[in-house]
This record gives sequence, C-alpha cells and structure tokens, in this order.
Amino acid sequence: MRAIYVRRVAALRDMLAVA
Repeated sequence: MRAIYVRRVAALRDMLAVA
C-alpha cells in the first residue's frame, strides 16, 4: 500500500516538473 503512495507522489512530481 505504501508503494502506491510513493508512486502517486512521483507521478505528481512528474506533472509539476512538466508544468
């Protein structure tokens, strides 16, 4: 379950990085 949280944060950071 923690892996999903980490993956979600990584995706959010990727979106912010792209923006």
